[in-house]
Amino acid sequence: MTNAKHTRGIPILWIHSAGAAVTAGMVGITGYLYWSHFKQTTLSKAEAQVLYSTTRAEFEKQSSISDTLQSQVKELRSRVESLPKLSSADSYNKLSAEIASLAESSGVRIDVLQPDEQETQGRIAWVPIECQGEGSVDALLQWIDALERQWPDIVLESLDVVSDETGQTLRLDALFRWYVLADGA
Repeated sequence: MTNAKHTRGIPILWIHSAGAAVTAGMVGITGYLYWSHFKQTTLSKAEAQVLYSTTRAEFEKQSSISDTLQSQVKELRSRVESLPKLSSADSYNKLSAEIASLAESSGVRIDVLQPDEQETQGRIAWVPIECQGEGSVDALLQWIDALERQWPDIVLESLDVVSDETGQTLRLDALFRWYVLADGA
């Protein structure tokens, strides 16, 4: 027969005491481990100030870089938008009529205005245009200047001029490069 105060010969008080001691030991070890970890990861006030200052300085530096990049992107966008809008090579008939009309209004007679096949190098495409005509020196200069102002996508690649016997009229043989949208652009 067992006594209520004993279990198999061991007093219940001892069992409770042993359980309490084991629990207290575990709580102590857990507390020690937690405190030692917390102590290692806790910064002093001075260390926190340094960390804050360093982080804030880095943030301000990155913010400044970001502001600079945003203004550069804005400037590039406005520069790209101000670039001439390229046409399709299919719109050559309209262009040639406008070039001939501009030449006529400048006092230049155009005899030949002939496009060649579209050429491409990388993402850049152009149509070479052979042009032959005649006019006075002033008329030719006025026409070429107006051409460059009105169509910044047309570049004078080569120009040969020969004077007639009187020296009043120049015979023009020019090659223009008309930049166009590349196929698939």
